Amino acid sequence: MTSLPYRTLFLFGLAALLGLACGLAAPAAATPPVQDLSALDTQVALTVAAARVEFTATVQQQATEQAASQTPAPPSATQAPTDTPQPTDTPPPTATATLANEDPRAALGDPDWRDPFNAAGNWTLFNTDDVRTEIKDGKFLYTMKTAQGPSSWTISWPAVKDFYLEATAITPAACAGKDRYGLMFRAPDPNHGYIFSFSCDGMYRLATWDGKDFDILIDWTADAAILAGPNQTNRIGVRAVGNTIRLYANGVLLDEITDSEYNDEYKFGFNVGAEKTDGFTVAFDEIAYWEIK
Repeated sequence: MTSLPYRTLFLFGLAALLGLACGLAAPAAATPPVQDLSALDTQVALTVAAARVEFTATVQQQATEQAASQTPAPPSATQAPTDTPQPTDTPPPTATATLANEDPRAALGDPDWRDPFNAAGNWTLFNTDDVRTEIKDGKFLYTMKTAQGPSSWTISWPAVKDFYLEATAITPAACAGKDRYGLMFRAPDPNHGYIFSFSCDGMYRLATWDGKDFDILIDWTADAAILAGPNQTNRIGVRAVGNTIRLYANGVLLDEITDSEYNDEYKFGFNVGAEKTDGFTVAFDEIAYWEIK
């Protein structure tokens, strides 16, 4: 796929400073973030997805019991009773194998495009009173300098229509509550697109931004597949084909939704916001996409 270079970011007042055209949502000239998400963040949906954890524990317990019943006793030990009960339900081989089968990355092979952040050629970097982005030691560092502020996002130049997009994100030593990070995708420009976020308390959310308003498609929802808290590494992925959008955490399918708001060949990037932590810095270790035709 061929695309004209395009670099932009969602930042107020940077068009004159950087000589780039970046549309922003609100009129404040000195602030790169585009919208205060605090009203959205208070609408927390506490639907804790504990089934996966419970299933894993059950599989491990059954495997342990069966292994113990099939192990011969040593000569000096008392022989185990012959009527030891065995599990009657046959689960999938292991929980790990089941989850691995969901992982799009495992099935797609090498990506069509990948940025390991060895250079800044695909991005516009900036440093203001509120937000800083930089590429350092093979990582894209996105910092919200002040908590309780609006979210910020930036997009790169490649454009793709139907795809699986994935980034690897590392949370900092201080990471709490609705401090958040994730992807912007299918963005015609910085004023439009989908915002997919993970929070530090282990939830995910999907919304659209049309330059004026947010439309929450999936409110904050907990899932055990998201590693919560500080110093965690999560793969955040989205598969968008036609009007069908599937959301992933570490290769595990979180949710699926049908939406036609933005479904053409558009751009993608990152989003970061801080509710609790001043100087909240997320390190993105890689971003890549696979075209799906």
